[in-house]
Amino acid sequence: MLDQLAATGERDVADADLVAWAEDLASEAARLVVGPDEAVADRLVRAEAANLQAAWAAAGRRGDLDVRVAIVVHLDGFTTWRDVPFVSAWALELADDPGLDGHPRRPEVWGAASHSAWRRGDLDRADRLARAAIAEAPTPEQAVYAEHALAAVELFRGNTSGATDLWLRAAAASPD
Repeated sequence: MLDQLAATGERDVADADLVAWAEDLASEAARLVVGPDEAVADRLVRAEAANLQAAWAAAGRRGDLDVRVAIVVHLDGFTTWRDVPFVSAWALELADDPGLDGHPRRPEVWGAASHSAWRRGDLDRADRLARAAIAEAPTPEQAVYAEHALAAVELFRGNTSGATDLWLRAAAASPD
């Protein structure tokens, strides 16, 4: 099928449609996961896992960094509660992407990657990413992801008061 699309010159259009669909799905999952429809979000993301992975690859082929950023940021909260390893891998991959230099949402990506590193047990990397994100975030809202991740790292390191302070600061700045 992909060969046929390429032969007819329609592969780029198909990739663009798939990438746009994936960004919309990630946004919808992010909206659903913070309310009573969390299980709906879980079923949606898991049912579409293969399509999301295909869209991630298509966004990479297209050089569509903004969509990759949006998907990772939208799905960060979801993966924190529902642990979807392929999304965690994307966050870590994206954190190291040189194209992210100067990107306005880099602090959010680094916060998501910090969560991913923490879930994988790499507390040092999680700490570095979170602190870099907090230092670079232009607004408290953009530091929220990283503050949540750093709070988890602090908790795992036995610093409960530091973790509590970070979670309270993140809660105060959180748009949700």
